[in-house]
Amino acid sequence: MKFLDWLLGGEQKPAPTPLGDLKIFEESKPDETLKLKTVPKWTHPGKKGKTVYCPRCFHGTHVGHFAWTAMSCPKCKASAGKYDWLLRADDG
Repeated sequence: MKFLDWLLGGEQKPAPTPLGDLKIFEESKPDETLKLKTVPKWTHPGKKGKTVYCPRCFHGTHVGHFAWTAMSCPKCKASAGKYDWLLRADDG
């Protein structure tokens, strides 16, 4: 019956977006007091590691090394290159 509805023009549904529902990215904004910068080329995490923030949803992830070229965010599942991820500006 769905095929006949489609064929006859009944029950129109909007086409899905290629990236799915983008509302989570529109609503996610960084904290106003948190100043972020992109990961520089020569950065080291130190003994305790560093927290990097997703460029799409600003979710923080703790890393112990920067020996990776790309990483997926555990929250939004978006993949981004190392130099697209964000660090705190006051975190040297």
